[in-house]
Amino acid sequence: MTVKELKQYSHGVKKLGQAVEERGLKLIEDDKEVIKLIDEHDNVIRSRYITTGAFSRPEEDALGAICERLDSAVGDALRSHNVHVRRFEPIPPTATRKTPDELETEIIDELTSLNKHERDILAYLLDRKRTAIYLCD
Repeated sequence: MTVKELKQYSHGVKKLGQAVEERGLKLIEDDKEVIKLIDEHDNVIRSRYITTGAFSRPEEDALGAICERLDSAVGDALRSHNVHVRRFEPIPPTATRKTPDELETEIIDELTSLNKHERDILAYLLDRKRTAIYLCD
């Protein structure tokens, strides 16, 4: 695909997803759902700016997963054509040496240091997370 051909898709992520499938890239159903959500509600444009109001977008874990799959698939395809591409190697999470009791104490200390306004914001955000409409596995 040339740059000129690629430009015809502009911000049309769903059409681009369909085009790469036609060219042989295998997308799983989760990928297709994430691509659909990215394409809807101007999410490509919204990702550039701070926006307010209600809108739906893919969960960050789902975005990360599709990015890893695409990085791997595209990298493998390029390597098969003798193009040098570095492999993505996620940084493993660091192990914590704190006991569950120490972690609980740390969380309680952090929460008690918040003022009422900060606690209200945290409660709102936690409630929104709990009642999220779109959850992507």
